[in-house]
Amino acid sequence: MKGLLSILICTLLLASCTYSNSNKEKGAEASLEDQMKDAIVEYFGHRVDTPEQAVETIEYNDENGKLKIIVTTFAFMGETLEEFKADILASCILLLQEIQMQDDVQELTLIVEIPYEKENGDSIDYAVYSIDFTKDNLSKINFDELDPQDLRTIADFYFEAPFY
Repeated sequence: MKGLLSILICTLLLASCTYSNSNKEKGAEASLEDQMKDAIVEYFGHRVDTPEQAVETIEYNDENGKLKIIVTTFAFMGETLEEFKADILASCILLLQEIQMQDDVQELTLIVEIPYEKENGDSIDYAVYSIDFTKDNLSKINFDELDPQDLRTIADFYFEAPFY
């Protein structure tokens, strides 16, 4: 009986270790889209009602390495324009650092949108930032020394909506 119990315990321990290792491998092999979703939720999620709302679009073409990300965010009541811009650009830099570590990404388009209600009551997504980087350009950035305002001069393409 003791022998049978020992075999059962060993089997359970072995199954538990195998399950644990299997989950670790799955976590290590998370898709690029999943990694980007997690990063967007982490860096932009505080600006929306539920963090997952920050993720509008993540499109990755593994044939040419092009990544397109659209993030949705809100402006806080009482937040100044300078505070809004500083927080958004700081979040962009954190996300760019994550993307810089992705060997497969060759080109990036990052768009930050806010919902906007037009005079007629229709709601649209208004792009407040659009930033493009090539892998070559992104790999040259030293994020430890980067001023967020310098994104406009180092990006391959940079658009900031006119704020009135």
